[in-house]
Amino acid sequence: PGGIAGEVDRQGGGGRCPGQRELAAAGGAGLACRGSQRTWLGGRDDRGQDLLEALRQVDRRYAEPPPDDRFKGFARDHWIELDFGQRLARRDPARPLVLFLHGWVEYTYSHINYAAWQAGVSLRSPWIELPEGEGGWRPASPEMGFPAGLPRMMTVDLSELPLQQDGRLRIRTNMEVYWDQVYAAETLDTGGLRRHRLDPSRAALRPLGYPREYSPDGADPTVYDYHRLDLGVPFKNLRGAFTPHGDVRGLLRQVDDDFVILARGEEIALEFDARGLPPLPAGWSRTLVLHADGYCKDMDLYTAFPDTVGPLPFHGMENYPPDAH
Repeated sequence: PGGIAGEVDRQGGGGRCPGQRELAAAGGAGLACRGSQRTWLGGRDDRGQDLLEALRQVDRRYAEPPPDDRFKGFARDHWIELDFGQRLARRDPARPLVLFLHGWVEYTYSHINYAAWQAGVSLRSPWIELPEGEGGWRPASPEMGFPAGLPRMMTVDLSELPLQQDGRLRIRTNMEVYWDQVYAAETLDTGGLRRHRLDPSRAALRPLGYPREYSPDGADPTVYDYHRLDLGVPFKNLRGAFTPHGDVRGLLRQVDDDFVILARGEEIALEFDARGLPPLPAGWSRTLVLHADGYCKDMDLYTAFPDTVGPLPFHGMENYPPDAH
């Protein structure tokens, strides 16, 4: 991690959702202050299944993709279709319209990507299609991103899409993405936000162990219980220099490519002093946001330099390993 902080105050109601998505290009994260929620009237997938109940709320009941059994993280080309009817036509055009999507993605691995490449298959990040002509559909947003890992909310700006006449859209991909909730909402003016930064008053790198992996309902995705720790698991460790245990606040104050390098089974224990925040005025709400900037590296056989900590990444690199260009 290269920088950790954050808190946002806002007057009045409305939900706040960090847009936790991944994009092929840099960027993706943002903060959307949700106004009135607009649910869709009907939904289905490419196999004709009704999605109304599956996507109504976050409940671990998903619009599931048709997986490609050859490659973990891949699926057959598929789509979900949402019909908002005329609900989007009656919105305030001065306010951005945002699609909120809660879900998770089954990550693939380097050796799987290599095998898929040999088979002539490549992943395509989800994109948005709109109706065109008599029963046709056209790409309207070439890449909308996907949920960045385990279940979380992501946001996509729909403001520039012509949805007033026909309120239907499709989300299409061949990634193994599981959608749990989808709705649209006008976002509130962010000019009324007050942002306050809190640097950690304590940041200790220390050994932890491995939070126990389990499923609350027997289905995927599994979650982790921080209070039940396994002290040893049969994982290899990268060779190289790791950050010594102890106070690491100096490495977390800004994004500067000076990293805290964690080994497996370690954690950074953070504390923030709330006395550094101003009092919350009457009628205001407060949202805490943890901002972390960093990289992770696995030991897959086809990952570049899979056995060593180095070469270290940096924010200006065009590719990894950074000396490839």
